[in-house]
This record gives sequence, C-alpha cells and structure tokens, in this order.
Amino acid sequence: MAVPTHNDIIALIEAREKVAYQKGWDDAFARMMAAANVATVPVSDAGVRDHRRIPPRKPERSIVQVILDIIKDQPGKRGADIFREAVNRVEGSDFKTMDRTGRTALARLKKRGKIRIRNKRWYPVTEITETTGDVPRFVEHGGMSVAG
Repeated sequence: MAVPTHNDIIALIEAREKVAYQKGWDDAFARMMAAANVATVPVSDAGVRDHRRIPPRKPERSIVQVILDIIKDQPGKRGADIFREAVNRVEGSDFKTMDRTGRTALARLKKRGKIRIRNKRWYPVTEITETTGDVPRFVEHGGMSVAG
C-alpha cells in the first residue's frame, strides 16, 4: 500500500469538504422550504437544481378591489383608515405594506374614475347625472356634485 502524498491528502480533503458543504446546503434549503410551506424544486440526476419558477399563488381578490369595496361600504373615510380596514380584511398583511399598496390602489381607482376625494376623504362615484358641455358631472356619496 502506497503512502498518500501531500497533494493526494489535500485533494481528498477538498473533495470531502465539497460533498459536506452541498449536503449542508441541501438540508438547510429543505428546512427553509418546509418552513415556508412551499413545494421543493426537484434536483436532477447531475445534482444541478432545476430552477423553473414555481408559479405564485393568486389572491382571491386584488387590493384594488378590496379598497374599492371598503370605500363603497364606508364612504368618507380617510386614506389611513381605509388602509387599517384593508389590513383587517386581507390575511397576512401589515399596515406598512398596505399603506404603500393602498396608496397605489387609491391612485388607480381615482384615475379610472371609480372614486373621488373631497376634504381628504374618499367617496365612490355612483353615477353620471348630467352632462354640461363636454364635462360630465358625477354624484358622489352625500349628493355632492363634482366635475369629471
């Protein structure tokens, strides 16, 4: 039996370290995915991960629809009050995230003509009542008329 040389010993140690590192990585990844309750990505025969994207879960309703429903249910609320209500209605949300997402939703709804703001309070646009020239007049909650 031949005595291994210094280079043989170094190569053996590096090979073992590589295998141990990969095993530790795979174990940690499996625990992380189990904690996140996400399906694991299969490993091919060559040991290379298949990085196909797992499709995200689609929410039941969009935040825009949740915000619109709150404004229709409780017209005249300020933005922060709407976001607090949205946090209660959307599972797993928090105020910081809802504040940013909610402001975007308010801007989109306002741009689409679904809601109006008056004195820092949000109201749904319910109907078009008359047209004066080229400017339609919208009736908001409470009978206030606002030019579109």
